[in-house]
Amino acid sequence: MPSEEFALYVDTIKSQIDELRAAAASGAACDSDNIYAEAQNLLKDAGMEARMESDASQKKALLAEVDELKKSLASAMQALNSAKLKSGASVMGSKSEADRARVETATEKIVRQNDTIQNITRMVNETEDVGNDIVGELAQNREKIAGAREKTAELNSLTDDASIRVNRMQRKEKCVIS
Repeated sequence: MPSEEFALYVDTIKSQIDELRAAAASGAACDSDNIYAEAQNLLKDAGMEARMESDASQKKALLAEVDELKKSLASAMQALNSAKLKSGASVMGSKSEADRARVETATEKIVRQNDTIQNITRMVNETEDVGNDIVGELAQNREKIAGAREKTAELNSLTDDASIRVNRMQRKEKCVIS
């Protein structure tokens, strides 16, 4: 059994959906943005109430009801926006010069931000390429150093062997001379 709060949320959301649909059907002006925002907040609260339900099957049913309400709200808002467009009204509000200037300013800002993001992406890609080149050079240098170590070890081995042979020859020579 859903809680009283959940039922109240559902009833309020349904009435707001009905109000948006009525405004869409009649073309009457209403404060759709505020109604939509309030319904969204109520949907969040209803979802929280549903998730707090202890019975798993009841919880699933309540969450499904919340999802249906979300879909209904979205379709009501879409219908209202379509009705506004058909009647010539702006979905965003009036077509005053201030609104247009604000929209143009926002658009310019978005374009600048997009350009900045593209420049940063290009720089990141270039930096990645440079990093990959450096890693490649470091790998080559590692191979050269490993080769040099092997040659040095071989040379040390040959030098040690030669030193031992020279010492033996010197001992033999002392023995022969004495």
